[in-house]
This record gives sequence, C-alpha cells and structure tokens, in this order.
Amino acid sequence: MPEQRHAFRLGRSLVVAVPPVVRRQLGLDRGQPVYWHATRRAEVVLTKAAQRAGGHPEGLALERQLRVAQSEIIRLQQRNDARDRAMYAEGYALGRADGEEVTRAPHGARAAGLRHRRLAQHAWGARVRVARDEAEAETAARVDLSEPLTVEQALAVAPVFAMA
Repeated sequence: MPEQRHAFRLGRSLVVAVPPVVRRQLGLDRGQPVYWHATRRAEVVLTKAAQRAGGHPEGLALERQLRVAQSEIIRLQQRNDARDRAMYAEGYALGRADGEEVTRAPHGARAAGLRHRRLAQHAWGARVRVARDEAEAETAARVDLSEPLTVEQALAVAPVFAMA
C-alpha cells in the first residue's frame, strides 16, 4: 500500500522520512546504512545491502540495451553470411574458369604458366633459405608465380622465402 511522504531540505541534502512499516520490513534501526538503487525512470529501491538481492534488474534500460545488442548481432551475422557466400561463389567461379581454360587449351598460356610454376617449385625445393630481413621477405612475397618467370627472375628470387 503506497504511503505518501514529503522530501525536505536539510543542509545540502533532501531528506525523506522512512515510514514505520518500511523500517520493520527492512529491519532498520537508527544510524544503520541504507542504499538507494535507481531502477526505472522516476523509481528507486531502498535496501540494506549495496547489491540488490533478487527482484528485477534495471528493467527497461537493460531491455533496451539487450534489444540493440541483439539487432547488431543479427545484422553482423547476416553481413558475414552474405560475404561468405559471395566469396565462395567468386572462388568457385574463378577455379572453374581456370580449369576450363586449361582443359580447353592444354598448350595455352595458363597451362604453360602452371607447368612452369610446378617445375620452378620442384627446382627450388633443394635451395630454400630463410629471408635475411623484412625487405628481402617482401621482395619474395611480391613475386607472382601465376605468370611464367624468365630464367633471370627465377634465379633472382628462387632461394628466398619468407618465414611467417
């Protein structure tokens, strides 16, 4: 049952008298510490403990935060799913096009590049060493092995591989 009380100024504070029913329910005596917990807009809870025990948490504010977080999670999941499907489709299409080109033209430029790459990887197998510094590792990483290399290019970069 609600009981009306009025706040009055005492120094720089506003004071509200605690009714006897509330004092009995909380088991309050004179001088004991009490804690105010702001719950919803225009409502507070008076307790004897610094942490609220039971009851509903800050209700509406937490519910709004939860809705915002859930909508953000759903939006990010949808974006990731769409990106994954697009990347898979792109990779599948590129692989399919490469396979068709090599099958269609077994002596074409793409097939020759693949043969050259396999031969170069086989030849380099015995002469691999670790890059001395970052500049050398970046030089080795910039080499595109999908296109045929000249003998000079192959000898220049063959013995250098960057360690990840």
